[in-house]
Amino acid sequence: MKNFSSISMIRFTCFHNSASAIPRKIRDAAISPPSLHYESATLSHHVSDKIFSFEGYRQNPDFNYYISGSDVYPNVLMGLNKTYTLDSELWKKIEPTPKEFRELIRNMQTKALHIRQHPHGFAILDGKGTQIGVWYSILRAKTAIQMKDDRKVTVFTPDIDTYGDATGW
Repeated sequence: MKNFSSISMIRFTCFHNSASAIPRKIRDAAISPPSLHYESATLSHHVSDKIFSFEGYRQNPDFNYYISGSDVYPNVLMGLNKTYTLDSELWKKIEPTPKEFRELIRNMQTKALHIRQHPHGFAILDGKGTQIGVWYSILRAKTAIQMKDDRKVTVFTPDIDTYGDATGW
């Protein structure tokens, strides 16, 4: 059994403009699994130059990109600063062209609409509040991050059935 006491706290900062329409209690519950102890989640719809906009279909050259789930309809699209090493074999590293990146995002949006949801972009912050990456998924995609020595990071993938109700997909 894993020792979760070594897991660094994770906070997501949402930068999708519709986040303010989601009640805070629902947002916090959707991000923080009740079985683990986390810092409180911070969601902000303020867009700054430091935060990447998925809806703008722009890739950050300082990030390596990864997907979890289907290659066509991923559960999560994650960017991790290249100064960090992802310590997990469950993520698939991708190097999409701008056209492929836009296609992935549009596919995720289409699949989410079938279950009346919308993907949101988040900044991934380490326990000290430093942004180390970005995350794009529907709100029910939960995760935990473990910061390790030598700038290694373990990011746990969400449930494989993240879209759950999307029958026929």
